[in-house]
Amino acid sequence: MKNKILGGAIEKNILEAFEMSQLWQKNKDQLETHWRETVNSLFNEELPRLVFERLKKDGVIANDWEWIKGRFDITTLHIEGVRFKKKAWRHFEIGLLSDRFKYEKGIRGFFPAIISKKKIRKEGYLANYYKQTGTVPLKNPFLQKPQTQWYADFPDECFMAWGYEQWKGIRPEGATVTYVADFLKKLIRACVDDIDQEEERLKGLG
Repeated sequence: MKNKILGGAIEKNILEAFEMSQLWQKNKDQLETHWRETVNSLFNEELPRLVFERLKKDGVIANDWEWIKGRFDITTLHIEGVRFKKKAWRHFEIGLLSDRFKYEKGIRGFFPAIISKKKIRKEGYLANYYKQTGTVPLKNPFLQKPQTQWYADFPDECFMAWGYEQWKGIRPEGATVTYVADFLKKLIRACVDDIDQEEERLKGLG
């Protein structure tokens, strides 16, 4: 069905499609560089800024929070992402991270995580966070680099791997911004008191 619709669109706009094809062939490297820079900027800067603004607007976070620009690169297989945290937190961050799995060109997987080298000592917190966020429990929700105390796959399969539709949704009131913000609302509400307690305990230890 997609191919049929796309083919019809090309036929109706054959002159424009041909010109775009010629432009792509002549300027392939330049256009691919521009595409990479655009996608990286959307994820590393635009997405966290818009999600942060949405969370503040909805009263989930306040001025004592901050977002941290990511170092994600669409052309590199690595676990990188963006972070959100209270300014007073020294040991914990809530992250949206990429994965190392290979997909088709232009597609990458992402997942939410709580990033810290320090353990959350509350009993049963893993099960509670899975329940509150509507995610499926993982056998081993701990990574070594970066070190996590919890992570999960997004519950909506459409947001486990991101492509054109998800990049397009990184704009004010866009579908990607809305989905990520709504998910992080649940995660923040589930874990913020536990992390506050851990930060206070660690502060007391000097």
